[in-house]
Amino acid sequence: MRPIIFFDGYCGLCNKFITYVQKRTDTFLFAPLTGKTAKHYHLPSTETIVLIDDVGIHTKSTAVLRILYQTGKLKPLWSVLFIIPRFIRDALYWLITKIRYKVFGKQRSCRTPTKAEKERFLP
Repeated sequence: MRPIIFFDGYCGLCNKFITYVQKRTDTFLFAPLTGKTAKHYHLPSTETIVLIDDVGIHTKSTAVLRILYQTGKLKPLWSVLFIIPRFIRDALYWLITKIRYKVFGKQRSCRTPTKAEKERFLP
């Protein structure tokens, strides 16, 4: 199964993160948390990034670190950050989610993939 990243398509930070990942690896498919694919998987929240891969369903900081590890950049750093207890990583993640719209903006509509991106974006 090809891993799928579910993200908040209205969030400026989330869209920048997806663009960053997309430019560095062909590993992932992408889907908005408000889309049909997310509904199919019965995802619990639209407040967090979700990664579904062969290992399972990952959310919050664990999803972000697993995704960043796959980009091939700074692998030792991402590996070391896994040592930090999840509750601490997730607390930081939660703080970022609370300010993301204020700092990075909120888009009026969900991200629309370009023609070149369409094959990697799910509804």
